[in-house]
Formats: sequence, C-alpha cells, structure tokens
Amino acid sequence: MIPVRRIVTRGLLAAVILGMGFELACQIQAARIMRRQHALRARPDHYYRPSENPVLVYELARDRTVEKEGRVLRLNRHGIRDDENGIPAADRLIAILGDSIVFGKGITQDQTLTAFLQSAMDPSGSKVRILNFGVPGYNLSELLEQLKVKDAIYRAHHIVYIFNPNDFCLRDTRYEGADNGMYRMYKPPILKSPWFLRKMIYQWRKEGVVSVGWYRWLYRGNRDRALGVIMDMASYAQARDAKFTVAFVPAGCAYTETGYLLEDVYKDLFDALTARGVEVISPIEAFEANPPAFFTDTDHLTVAGNQLMAEILARRLASEGAPSSSKSEESEP
Repeated sequence: MIPVRRIVTRGLLAAVILGMGFELACQIQAARIMRRQHALRARPDHYYRPSENPVLVYELARDRTVEKEGRVLRLNRHGIRDDENGIPAADRLIAILGDSIVFGKGITQDQTLTAFLQSAMDPSGSKVRILNFGVPGYNLSELLEQLKVKDAIYRAHHIVYIFNPNDFCLRDTRYEGADNGMYRMYKPPILKSPWFLRKMIYQWRKEGVVSVGWYRWLYRGNRDRALGVIMDMASYAQARDAKFTVAFVPAGCAYTETGYLLEDVYKDLFDALTARGVEVISPIEAFEANPPAFFTDTDHLTVAGNQLMAEILARRLASEGAPSSSKSEESEP
C-alpha cells in the first residue's frame, strides 16, 4: 500500500506542475496581447498616457487633437476634453464627472453630453461653463481621484457625477471589468493565470456585450463599497463648499416591453443616496420611449441620447437651488 503522505506529495507535485503549465500558457497568450497593446499605444490616434498617480495608472494625454473618420477629439493642456486651455472665468463652473459616456468615446467634440449641456445652459460660456471630467474606463475609485486631481485645477462650483452601472467594476478583482484592457495596457499583471481566470469569470457573468444579469452581479458584489465612494465624492464637494449631484444613466439593455428590469437596483441606490442627503436625478422614464435611439449595443449613449440627457440635466441645473429629492419624473425611479 502506498503511504498516505506519498499520495499527498504526489498530488501536490502534480498540482504544482499543472499550475506552472497553466501559468506558462497564460504568459505566452498575455505576451501576444501585450504586443498588440504596445502597437496601439504607438498609434497617432492613441490619446492616453501613463499616469504618475498610482490610483489612476493611466490618464488622458495633454494638448492632443485626434481626427478620425470625420470625428474630432481635442484634449487641452490640463488633460480634459475641452477646446480651451485657460481656466474659464464664468460665474459658474459645472464639472461633469464620469467614464466614457461623459467623455464621449467615439463621438465628435461638439456632440458630447457636455457640449450639448453647454449649448443648453449657456452657449457663450460667459455665465455658465461646463467641464468634461470624463475618462474612458475609470470606475468609482478612479473617478474620485480624477475629481480631486482636476478640481484642484478648475475649482468647480457644482460637481455632477454621471453614474453608469458598470462603475461598480473594481480593479484587481473578478469585477475588474470595463477598464480591464486600458488598465492592463499600462499595468500588466505579473502573474497572468489569475488575470485570465478573472477574465473568464467576468465574461461568463457578462453574458455577451452587456446584460441585466451582469449589472446585477456587479451591483451585488460592490454596492456598499460603491455607495461609500460616492459619499466620499459628496464629502469632498462639501469640504470645498461646492454642490454635488448624482445623475443616473439608465442601462439600455434593461428596457423591455414589461418594464425596466433594473428598476429595483436604481430605486435602492436612489433611496440610499437621498437618505444621505445627496441630490439624485434618475431619468429612467425619459429614455423609455425609444431606447434603441438613445443607446448603443454597449449601453453607451448615442448622439440622441446625449442630447436627451443634456436636456434633462439642463432643466435641473438651471437653478442652484434645485431641491435635493424632487419627485418629478426625472428624479425618482
């Protein structure tokens, strides 16, 4: 009979060999991915750069103009999407914070959410100036840091965080999510097998491009942490004597003939934030008339979606004294 200790030792040795083999295979595959990513970073239309800030890891480039397929993207010297380099002298500066929806990825400069909002509130920019603090791929932790970094330059009077349900993603976990490619382009993991395993879990949960089940999975796993980060944003704004508002962007895939399938999630967040004194705008009903016109298949806003969201925000931001929990059709899920 083979001693138990020997059986255990052989099993452990076999597991180690299999683990090393899997890691080697992952290293080889990762090397191929990294080569493609290095080629992307060298392209003239790549508008990111490494960040010295360890929380951000990557950031938008400075003084960069990219023209591609009839679309224009301009980044100013402070690293935000804006045509002007100077600090605006308007009476009221409103910073719009968020990910690729705010940034306007794939959308030309004058059709972004912030561009439409500027036109709706003050086309001249003399009294009200809208600032685009959006960065594709940033999730809540990075957005809080982005707010601190950019607001140190601009000192906004009103901060509006545009909540996207994939902001529940979290780096270095199975929820790594939306910024996985960009984040890992600038910070590749040392061990590749855990990264690939997390990617497998993530893609299994995502069920394709986007899905209601994926959003619920992110929400269940990160709800309390996310609320904590949003409240850190609110505390930052309060310490600066600035107004703070959260505006929800609905998920296009959640609209069905039977209703909005994430209504309970949005209501929970709405109730939790308003109970903590945060002003919330949740325009679920405003988008239900024709979701395909307002959302892409990745749940980004189309140009029409940007226009609608800008109109909703303009109505609520027109007065500094807007109520914190108005029961209007654009306020409560």
